Amino acid sequence: METAYQLTIKAYFSEIRYVDGVSERVAPPPAERITVEQFAYYARRVVTRVEVVRRNQGGAYPLENRSVTGTTSGAAYYPGAVFQIDATIADIYLLSELNPGHLVGTPLVYLVIDHYSHVIVGFYIGLADAGWEPTMLAMESAMTSKIALLQAFDIIATDDELPYACPEALLSDRGPEYTSRIIEGPLKSLDFRGSVLPPRRPDLKGLVESSFNLLRLKLVKWRPGSVDGLPSERRRHRCDATYTLSRFKEAMLRYILRYNRTHRVLEPPPGYVSSDGRPPTPLELWHWGVAHCGPPMVRDREYIRSRLLWRGVGRESEHGLRIGKLYYTFPTAERCGWFDNLPGRNYRQHDIGLDRRDVSTVRVFLDGGRKVEEGRLTGKSERFRSFSLDEVEDYFARLTIGLRRATAEDLDVELSHLQAMERLDRAAKADRLRLLGGASKPTTKALRETRAAELAASRASDAWTQSTHPPLQIPPAEPDAEYLPRPSRVNALRRVRDGLPPNEDDV
Repeated sequence: METAYQLTIKAYFSEIRYVDGVSERVAPPPAERITVEQFAYYARRVVTRVEVVRRNQGGAYPLENRSVTGTTSGAAYYPGAVFQIDATIADIYLLSELNPGHLVGTPLVYLVIDHYSHVIVGFYIGLADAGWEPTMLAMESAMTSKIALLQAFDIIATDDELPYACPEALLSDRGPEYTSRIIEGPLKSLDFRGSVLPPRRPDLKGLVESSFNLLRLKLVKWRPGSVDGLPSERRRHRCDATYTLSRFKEAMLRYILRYNRTHRVLEPPPGYVSSDGRPPTPLELWHWGVAHCGPPMVRDREYIRSRLLWRGVGRESEHGLRIGKLYYTFPTAERCGWFDNLPGRNYRQHDIGLDRRDVSTVRVFLDGGRKVEEGRLTGKSERFRSFSLDEVEDYFARLTIGLRRATAEDLDVELSHLQAMERLDRAAKADRLRLLGGASKPTTKALRETRAAELAASRASDAWTQSTHPPLQIPPAEPDAEYLPRPSRVNALRRVRDGLPPNEDDV
């Protein structure tokens, strides 16, 4: 306010005076200018406090200063209708299982929460960067049973305690894994839509955001190796790391089971009435919603995996189905001969699904996606088995750079070769003039005999033992000798067929 008052006095109430030829603005006497109180009174009438805060906060105003008069509890009408997904970095350092005694850094955590019941339906914990790969695994976890994973860690639980379903909508922020075109194919094939929130509005998916805070307070903060809330100069606590990635996954599973069983939902969906007056748990809300609204949609694990893969297009070729630099084959193509190199053949394109972590196999979608076949690498691309797609792309990028570098390095060799060939051409022309003598071109007479003599001479020079026989001498061709063609048995047979007497030249 004080700065605004001073700027107003300078702009509207000051006087211009010249001192030593230099103009200066001088404030008028107090009686001729407004006071600070008067300025504040009129400023509040013209500009409200809300406008000032909104102007100063910019895009953060809807998140930090807006009024909150509603609730999101009615945004989903049954379990499995809307899932919220987000990722964060857990502030805990982990030990390496492959290289004991070394740290592997902090893990990436994805959570998927059902909007209706607040149940955590899926998760991902790993060392990959945020992107489509961990998102794909988190979505698979949310839509398939986790019993096999629980059994791997000797945790006794059922699908009723870790529900799963195929949602109708996926609510996310504006991360690149949700806004890129990669996600369009999987969402379309799984029959649900992606809802991307406006910028700077994480409050619209507050369930998953608050779950990260609970995860930090209930699990991460108290584990050995945690650096949660510690300043950078005190982060040597990471050397206390005890958990490996698999142990942290087990801890995460136990936390999710505890959360689904004991967390209390203070604002349940409309229509829910507690039988004992206590706020419901996420599992109670899920089962109540299933009983009153019907079970959510579920699909087979293999179907979901094939639809969550990285989507692309493969084109038929004589080497197989080409996907980038890789070639695949699949049963229908082999049976129908789709890769045969026939004249005028128009090769077709097919939609494919590829696991970027391992390019050994590919899913080929036929008949508009109603039929899926598994393809394998052909012999031309067999060396890339068990490679990731990033490794394959890196290999060919390095190969291209290496070829360009080799071309530049081989330029001197190529220039030297061209110069040697030019010298050889000049020497061969000189030999021609010497061998022909005064003739303009070589003769074709006695070609067979000349070739035989040259062959005998080359054999003699190339032989491992030198012969004592004199070389074969070819008599010079007579200049006026008439060329006589060899007798033709075909002509003789034709004359017999036509009833003509035989020709002496054909006998």
